[in-house]
Amino acid sequence: MPEDVPDLYAVIGAKRWAKQPALARAYHRRLAVLQKLGEDTEELETAFAMLSDPVTRKEYGDLLFASVTDTGFPSVDEMVQDAYSRHGVGHYIVLIILSFMFIGMIIAAVIQSAW
Repeated sequence: MPEDVPDLYAVIGAKRWAKQPALARAYHRRLAVLQKLGEDTEELETAFAMLSDPVTRKEYGDLLFASVTDTGFPSVDEMVQDAYSRHGVGHYIVLIILSFMFIGMIIAAVIQSAW
């Protein structure tokens, strides 16, 4: 996670993949603790306001995802375009086949680990 983007999920005490009811439960638990301790709840309330609205939650997720994907490595689209422009259709097709094989291996590993 980039330093300039606050972790709103950590403020609330919820997982990033939490559904709305779990997010609300985590918020209310954290709110009760902060109020009992007499601490400021402004940051918590702001985080919950952002994450409880589906539109702002998606924008926040896109912001996190955009910062994570800016790694300096080329994207798959850039690699495919480069292979096509440099080597023609043959290398392009091979790259597509390898990409599907890699995706298949990932799916197989996930399914196998779930069992």
